[in-house]
Amino acid sequence: MNWRMSGRGAHSFWPNARGVRRGAFLGVALLAALKTAPGVLGQTSTSSPELIEKGRLIYEAGQLGSGEPLMGHRGEDGIAAKGRAAACINCHQKSGFGLFEAANLVPPVTGPSLFAEAEPRAQETRRAKGVEHQEFAFRTRPPYDALTLATALREGLSPTGYRFQYLMPRYALNDSDMAALTAYLRQLSQQPSPGIDSTSAHFATVIAPRVKHDPPSVRARARRKSRCRAGRSV
Repeated sequence: MNWRMSGRGAHSFWPNARGVRRGAFLGVALLAALKTAPGVLGQTSTSSPELIEKGRLIYEAGQLGSGEPLMGHRGEDGIAAKGRAAACINCHQKSGFGLFEAANLVPPVTGPSLFAEAEPRAQETRRAKGVEHQEFAFRTRPPYDALTLATALREGLSPTGYRFQYLMPRYALNDSDMAALTAYLRQLSQQPSPGIDSTSAHFATVIAPRVKHDPPSVRARARRKSRCRAGRSV
């Protein structure tokens, strides 16, 4: 995963991308997941619920299958994180969709993002004149498999040989823990969240009992009266 862009999908997995809008990245990540999900969903998973739960504890709580804390090391400087501080959820989020951290992008690590072939863009995106552009690496690299994902997590190397930045820890996971984390990532955000499909998102507002709901016109009159009273008191 080469996450460098001119002009920030696993901690890589961290790119250097100044000037990229958060909304644009999140939109790309969500659409990529929704579009690639059918192909991934077509792959029958044989992972047991116990194995997936073991992987969830590694991802969310930084707890290995033995009960020991997860350890993540960053480069030759000896910087390390332990337990919850080393958990994937801190950067990649519970959903696996990632986020921006200052000028760095934490790419998505959902099942569709990691293990499915990204679809080409339907149309060319707009480019600022004279500005060099590089595509998000999670849209151009080959899909991960169990072996290349293990190499990425243990050694910090993508399937294309790109070395991840130091912000992405290296995890010395044994084969059992690696299999559990891989199983968890394969199903992570594989299905769209409730109310989300490939063309729309549905929102709802929850109003607590006994809370008076005034229509907009009533609220507007109340604001005008408040301003009038404030003007008279000056």
